[in-house]
Amino acid sequence: LRAADHYEPRYGGGQPWVKTGKLLINKKVWDSDAKSFVDNLTISNHRFQVGDEVTFTVEIKNSGDTTLTNISFVDTLPSFLTWSGADGLTSIIASLDPGQSLTKTIKAKVVDFGLVATICNVNLAVATASDGSSDRDSAQVCAENKIKGVTTIPSTGPEMFVEVALVGAGALGFYLRKLKSL
Repeated sequence: LRAADHYEPRYGGGQPWVKTGKLLINKKVWDSDAKSFVDNLTISNHRFQVGDEVTFTVEIKNSGDTTLTNISFVDTLPSFLTWSGADGLTSIIASLDPGQSLTKTIKAKVVDFGLVATICNVNLAVATASDGSSDRDSAQVCAENKIKGVTTIPSTGPEMFVEVALVGAGALGFYLRKLKSL
């Protein structure tokens, strides 16, 4: 029994095979460090900057044994990306024969996303055929917002301990004097 097949009872006995289509989506994002398309880019991978172009591919495949028709394709970009070219974010694919696949390319630019330093989010693609079969996949991408005018990060760490301790001791002394005067 194959995953795409199922039995349908029939009057008079016997169960004929019912053939079905099966839709599969595989979404990937271009990793310029690895020079290949990958499923996800995490915070430890390449981070795009404001103005950079991000390239996604989406493979839509009919892995069933019947032709799928009127396949609705929708790609949803995260808020820090705006569509910039190649294939559109929505389309109708007239048909996919069994075993046939189609690859779409989506290009998007990173836009300014405020004071957040780094943001990671997923880009979701969904395809649904007229027979109701559907699939979805996502690819995570991260962007880094270089804050304008900031060239160095203030130092932190143990050298600030003395100042913090002195402020704390001063506050404690003030509190104790207040108690003594009561």
